Amino acid sequence: MSIAAEFDLAVEEEQLRVQKIVVTSFSDIKRNSPKDSGEFMDAWELIQKGEFTWQMYNPQEYGGILANGRITIGGKTYGSTMGWGLHGLTPEIMKLEKELRE
Repeated sequence: MSIAAEFDLAVEEEQLRVQKIVVTSFSDIKRNSPKDSGEFMDAWELIQKGEFTWQMYNPQEYGGILANGRITIGGKTYGSTMGWGLHGLTPEIMKLEKELRE
C-alpha cells in the first residue's frame, strides 16, 4: 500500500471515529433534553458542515432559557427552574470534547 493510500485510510478511520462520537453525543443530548411537551427535544438538528465539522442546533426560541436557568433582572425573575444547561448540557459537551481529544 502506498503512503498516500495509508494516509487516506487513516483519515477515513478518523472521520468515522469522530462521526460515531458526535452522533452518540447528539443522541445523548437529545435524549436528556427537557421534555415538558417534547417539542424542544424533538427540535434538535445535527448538521455536518465538513469532514470534521458538525453543528448541533436547536431552533426553539426558549433554548437559551432552558440552558441558562433562572436570572433576576431589576427584581424580576426570568427563565427556567430546570437548570438543564448546568446539569445536562454542559456535562455532555465536556464529555464530547474529552472523547474527541482522545
